[in-house]
Amino acid sequence: MRIFVSLALGLVVTATSAQAQAGFVSRLSNIGLTQSDINVLNEAARSLYVAQSPRTGAKTQWENPETGARGQVDLTDVDGNCVSIRHIIRPLGADASAAFTNRRCKTADGTWQLAAQ
Repeated sequence: MRIFVSLALGLVVTATSAQAQAGFVSRLSNIGLTQSDINVLNEAARSLYVAQSPRTGAKTQWENPETGARGQVDLTDVDGNCVSIRHIIRPLGADASAAFTNRRCKTADGTWQLAAQ
């Protein structure tokens, strides 16, 4: 019974994470970011919580030389194994920046997954 419950919970977490990721990527695409921009943005964010111990207030800037899109990533909160991230994004040619927040949590296997908001 425990194995079944653990497996079922794992599938729910994975499905929720996949849905959260799809929603986040969709929102970024809707403001004009390319997949290449999203990859650069994600790598900048990961540098704040994967390569080092995450700390509230950490920030970094990014720019995609292929498209000219740029932005800033801020860790706004660290709570246990989760981080809250604010993205300020300016696609090339955009009149204004857009801001998005998301939350990522470290799973038992050490991977970081986008959490449902």
